[in-house]
Amino acid sequence: MKKISILILFIIFFEGCKKEQENNSILAETTTDNEISFDEVLKCSEYIFSEGYYVTPDYGCIYNPKGDSKFGNVIIYLIPKNKSISQQDVNSLSEDDIKKQFNIVVYLIRKEFLNYNPDSDPVYYQKDKYNEEVYIYEKEKWIMADSIQIKNSSQNEKEQIWREAFLNKMVNNNSTVFSLPNNLFVYDSASVIVNNKKYEIYVLEKSDLKDAENAQHNSNSILILSNQVEGLIKLKENNKIVFAYNSNCPSDGFEKIVAKNEYFTIEQSFCAGNLFVNSYTTFKIDDKTNAVLLSKYGEEYTDRNNPEKDLPTKTWTSKDFGKVNFEDVNETFIIKLKNN
Repeated sequence: MKKISILILFIIFFEGCKKEQENNSILAETTTDNEISFDEVLKCSEYIFSEGYYVTPDYGCIYNPKGDSKFGNVIIYLIPKNKSISQQDVNSLSEDDIKKQFNIVVYLIRKEFLNYNPDSDPVYYQKDKYNEEVYIYEKEKWIMADSIQIKNSSQNEKEQIWREAFLNKMVNNNSTVFSLPNNLFVYDSASVIVNNKKYEIYVLEKSDLKDAENAQHNSNSILILSNQVEGLIKLKENNKIVFAYNSNCPSDGFEKIVAKNEYFTIEQSFCAGNLFVNSYTTFKIDDKTNAVLLSKYGEEYTDRNNPEKDLPTKTWTSKDFGKVNFEDVNETFIIKLKNN
């Protein structure tokens, strides 16, 4: 009787090990595809800007056996290599241009680890036990950089921590301490502190105008920098908020920058027909995502032929223009906003 019991225990142990080996082999199989390419899904949806990168929103590129995302559920992050680029410009790039201008991080949960439910959102979602892989595009090929095995739904937080740690490493490796070019100087600046996170707003001007009297300031680069331990890290840049030079307008162009709490305002002057216009473009910084959104735009008017004439001011808010990124505000946008 004792021998039979030992034999039964051995069979149970053997079957358990066999089942575990089978499960592990399924996970291993998903990492052996060296020919995988994510080129076809780079344009699966429009990208939105988050903290230091652009990302496919919501659930990313959901598995579609008849579409581009044939491998499984994919989330793509684009980290700018050299300079900030507007959300509109990102979404107009080709697949080849995306690979040239960004460091790309792709998270993949393969189709083998997905359940299907036509009534859920998304319709394909990961099983309780799954394998997730992260790929980068390097040296003109897609390389699997890391992977993680999740054994049950209680480990979802573990997966999030792993994902964010890898992404933050890529973003930080890509960040360089800001260095002021020799041909420019900081004409004006302001500090913004949001929940103990400090940002610097720089307005740059050409060095040859540093000591010039009555100079006009047009098309100035406006930088948003994050104040970190290693130094100032450039997050965003826009040289189109301050309007271009107009030889028929004796206005000063950029006037000053003012900051309060999480907001900062760019003040400038320009001409519109017979009017002098003083404009106030206000932005709000989100410290959680580093997103900088247009909060308000306002104009005050002076009649060039009749300076004493009382003219009403005008103001536009997010109710008028919706969600607009710092990078997408320019003279064309302002004119369109006013005409609408």
